Amino acid sequence: MELNSQHIKSDNKETSNAERKEHALRRWIANKETVCPYAPGEASYYHLPSSLTFDRQGAAYLAGILREFYSKTVEGKPIERLILIPAHDWSNHDDARDYATKAFWCLSMAYHLQTNGGKRQAASMFLKLKNYISSNQEEGIANPVIGKLQNNRTKAPHSKSLFCTAFNPLCYSKSFYRYAPHSTLVLVNARALYLKRSQSHKAMQKISTKVIYGNLLEAMRGELCVDYKDVEREAGLWEQLLFQLYVLNQAGWEKLPPPQLPETLESFDSLQVDAKFIRNIKLLPVMSYLMRMTHCAPREILRSAFRPNGLYATPLYFV
Repeated sequence: MELNSQHIKSDNKETSNAERKEHALRRWIANKETVCPYAPGEASYYHLPSSLTFDRQGAAYLAGILREFYSKTVEGKPIERLILIPAHDWSNHDDARDYATKAFWCLSMAYHLQTNGGKRQAASMFLKLKNYISSNQEEGIANPVIGKLQNNRTKAPHSKSLFCTAFNPLCYSKSFYRYAPHSTLVLVNARALYLKRSQSHKAMQKISTKVIYGNLLEAMRGELCVDYKDVEREAGLWEQLLFQLYVLNQAGWEKLPPPQLPETLESFDSLQVDAKFIRNIKLLPVMSYLMRMTHCAPREILRSAFRPNGLYATPLYFV
């Protein structure tokens, strides 16, 4: 069976639908300006069959896709992104998270199957990988890297490892970073993404603010009557207030790695967070507006704003 999307062997109706979906995704991605997984540039598109099963047989099929993807180059350079399009769009967020999670683990097995001696190593490497992947029922997989996580010497991801994320049309706001015209799994060369992010600090700050704004916009189901610039100005102050709480609560914080906001926020007592922000509410017009509109306390608003962006985290809606 030919794997390339340009040689789909199915009836005309299925082929036409696949071409329509791919064209819509290509057009959507072409209009993006970012260093995140949806950045414009060369990508390989593959349409997944409805008969795909997330077992050893499915892993063998996906291994063929990975093998072909790794062999492709443009002007002598490897293609950095692999875009997998499920046969059917997901019906709800639970369906999206379930499919994406199963696909991630199947792709992880496929990664080891496509290497030399992969069949002998796949099972043990798959079990080893589970020890490094962070996940829970609510947020799904937080660090979805397929393959080797990093080079121990350079701390950069392995050259063939892939960062995986999921997008779909279920979102209320097209400005939300999870939105796409069709359900899609996007795999990006993890090392290339790591280098772009480390070399583009200002761009990453801008993207971080866009993610916060997008999270709030989606939480309000597209009805956020706050300007992006206002959120940009206030988001930094939110982080400062949370860091003050972190210093207060975490002994020996100076010797620890920089805290990750979503995880740190979950560790705080809700009453402590709410009191901290209410004491400073005169400095926080966006927070004040959101509290009035949603009748939510500051911690709930912050949990939605700083929602993690791993494989698939369901948005937290206010209304």
